[in-house]
This record gives sequence, C-alpha cells and structure tokens, in this order.
Amino acid sequence: MDGERSNNKRLNVLIVIPYFMPAVGYGGPVRVSFDIARGLVSRGHKVTVATTDVLDEGRRVSSTEEWIEGIRVVRFRNFSNALAKKMNGYLPLLFIPWMMKNARRFDVVHCHDVFSVQTAVSGIATAAFKVPLLIQPHGSLSPVRRSARFSGIKKLFIGTFLGVLRRASYFIALTREEKKAIQTIVNGDSGKIAIVPNGLDPERFLGIDETDLHSRYGIPRGNRIIGFVGRVAYIKGLDISLDVLARLKERHAFTFLVIGPDEGETARLRRRAEALGLAGRVVFAGILDGEEKLRVMRSCDLFLFTSRDEGLPMTVLEVAALGRPQVLSRECNVPEVEEYGAGYIHALEDVCALEQSVSSILVDDALRARLGDNARRMVRERFDARKVLDCMEKLLTESAAS
Repeated sequence: MDGERSNNKRLNVLIVIPYFMPAVGYGGPVRVSFDIARGLVSRGHKVTVATTDVLDEGRRVSSTEEWIEGIRVVRFRNFSNALAKKMNGYLPLLFIPWMMKNARRFDVVHCHDVFSVQTAVSGIATAAFKVPLLIQPHGSLSPVRRSARFSGIKKLFIGTFLGVLRRASYFIALTREEKKAIQTIVNGDSGKIAIVPNGLDPERFLGIDETDLHSRYGIPRGNRIIGFVGRVAYIKGLDISLDVLARLKERHAFTFLVIGPDEGETARLRRRAEALGLAGRVVFAGILDGEEKLRVMRSCDLFLFTSRDEGLPMTVLEVAALGRPQVLSRECNVPEVEEYGAGYIHALEDVCALEQSVSSILVDDALRARLGDNARRMVRERFDARKVLDCMEKLLTESAAS
C-alpha cells in the first residue's frame, strides 16, 4: 500500500476494530464491520481492516495478514486473549507503530468501538496526519454500558481522550437513543452524529429450512420452543427472561433454547432456573454458526429478548428476517418491531406485560404467522443492507472530501 492518499472517488478505507471475522463470538460488531467492508469492496473501494488476533478466549487466528472476500486483514498479536475477552483489554502493541506509519496512506479511518487502545491510537494518528476519522461506538457509550463493568477505567479513558473523540468527522449512532448518549459525551455539533442502523441482506434469509429441534435437543414433542441468541452475559437479561417464563410454566408447555457463548453466567442461570422450577425447561445449546444457527433460529416458535441495554442488536434483525415473532424489552432499542407489528415491546421491569405477550404468541398460530410476515417486511423496508451501505458510503465519501 504505497503512495499518498488518493483524491479519486474510489476510497482507500481503513477499518479499525478489536475483533474481526471469524471471531463471531465477540458479537454483532464483527458481522457489521465485515458486511460494511465487503460491501465497500464490492463497490470498488479498497478496504484494509486492522484488528487483533483474537478468535475466542483461548484461541488466536494464526495468520498475521490475509485476504477475506477482497478485504485486506492485518492482525496484531494481543498481549493476552483472556484479558481481552474478560476485561476488554485489547493490547496489540505492534499496532501503535504500524498506525503511526500507515495512517497517512488512507483516505478515511473508520473505528468500531470506543474503549480500546486501537481507537485512541487511531485518533492520535489521524489528528497528526489530518486524516478523517469516523467512530462507531456500537452502543458502548450508553449510560448503562458506561456504568457497568470497569466504569472507572471508561471514565478515565473518556477524560483522557475526549479531545480525540471530539475531532471525529462523524460519530455513527445506530438509533436515536444512541445519538442522545453520544451527544452527552462529546458535547459537540449534533450534525456530526449520523444515525445509520445495522443492516442485513433479506434475501440471505429466504429458503432457510427448519430442523427438528425436538430430536436434536431432546425436547418433548408437545413443547413450543422459545429462543434466545446472543452472549450469555448479565447485560442480556436472561435472568429476567427466566422470571417471565416461570410465570408461564403452569399454563404452557415450552422449552427455552439459549444459543450463544457463555460469559460466566450459565452456571448462575442454571441455578436460577432450578429455583424457579424451570430446570427441565431450559437448554443451553452453546455457540452455533452460519447456516446451522439460522436453521435453528428458523425452527423456534418465537424469541424472547429482555436485554438490559443494546445498541441495535443484529440478532433481533436476523430473527425478523427469518420471519419469527419476538417479545423484546424496550432497552433493546428496536422500536420498529412495535411500529411494524412484528412483535411486542415492553419496559424491562414490566414482567407481567412480557408474560402476557409471550403467552398470546404461544397459543395463537395465526398471530405468529402475521407477526412473522410483518417482521420480514420491516427488514426489507428499514434494514436492508444495501440502503445501509448507501448511507455509510456517503458518510465516508463526505469525510474524505472534507
């Protein structure tokens, strides 16, 4: 990658993120950044991703540089993968000299995440070489996230690098609520905060066949299957979901299927399920990937997400694209589900309302079908990846031209 930044319409973009494909266990930002990167490549732009070598808590990606679907991926070794996973402590020390050497070669730098060494270094390097910077927090600047784990470190980070954050050409918020949260931190021009939702390709979810979950997981044939997909972490509110489901156990035959990586909560949730009389009603399926995960999701009757805080969860969009109804906490920040009649949304503390909505979907086949149809329409009209990429490309182009 030689030469100075180009001035033509084809951009040379650097995406900076602590984790990248195939590290899907690190959540939605992995898929979102990957989709943006390959979408830009498909439109003729040049994309490099600077990331770390994390694959999961115990494994690393062996290659230091590779090409994935036309994307150049440069990986820097983390000091400790366990530290990265448990404490968000991504310390790819060799990234620092690389960034200071190479920042000037890009038209624009797009950082995914805020609380990382990579974002801080990217801010310093782009300021030094007058390269436009975009920052996409993925919900990490919400009041709940900032006051959760390591709140003192996060406060110190913001205080130290506030100048770096404020000089960004754009902050990219997923929702109106996230825009408000960003505004309280950077206290800058609200015009610099653009709302670009996560997106996906609706056609990718058509033709996904169902699979026999009852046989696969030993679930009684008469049970409806209520799904959850995501990290098994405190912030996802699975303990609240169990409270909701405990209120239904005498009236409905169901199994709660939990899909996703354990982040230290599974043992506690098993104990809670037993205490609530749900021990035989909850299955922890672990991590599923790719089309296998989609087939399992497609085979669930409905989904229950009682997260304590989200940016814009990709799982909610995937469930909708598969035509499955869902019941959400308002803290999931997807009001479109209610707007389109694709499911029900209630305040997190309103366990009674959450219970009633789950109950109504469980017993009404016609309602499930109607909600599912509306969910697919919602994705086509509001979250189509092509429309999302149009917005992202426009922001990158405007930033590079400024």
